[in-house]
Amino acid sequence: MKEKARAIFSILIFMSMSFLSLYFWIDELSGYLKFKDVILFSWMSVSLFFIPLTLPFPTYWFYSFLVFGHDVALVKVNRVIPYFKWVCIFSIITSILMSFFYVSTLKYKGYTTCKGIPSGWMPGTATEYVKNTDLCYKKKCQKTNELLYVYFML
Repeated sequence: MKEKARAIFSILIFMSMSFLSLYFWIDELSGYLKFKDVILFSWMSVSLFFIPLTLPFPTYWFYSFLVFGHDVALVKVNRVIPYFKWVCIFSIITSILMSFFYVSTLKYKGYTTCKGIPSGWMPGTATEYVKNTDLCYKKKCQKTNELLYVYFML
């Protein structure tokens, strides 16, 4: 019974992760397509769309385990593993192509990159694009002034 409860809980987690990733992807995409003066682009946000395409395969394992048992679930899942591999490869290639396309569109529209790492992001995960390079400097000065204000107020 404990294994069945774990399988049901896993199916619920995978389904909620799929819905949340679609929601976040739509939110990010709508922000990217507005082409504001400052755009914080992450190549990882493009891959949010492909999470719901890859999660049905592990969900299928848990569903098969619930309905048919462990041994039959292994046989059923082994048949879909090649499809899972192709979906993963397709997801990676499409994410890379979509990222290159969007970045080239930004460059075509006249955006330039800010130097440095955007606040709150790890190195290599996001790039800040602006229409005017003064916006990069303005944001950094504003953050520095806020930090100085907080420091001296203490």
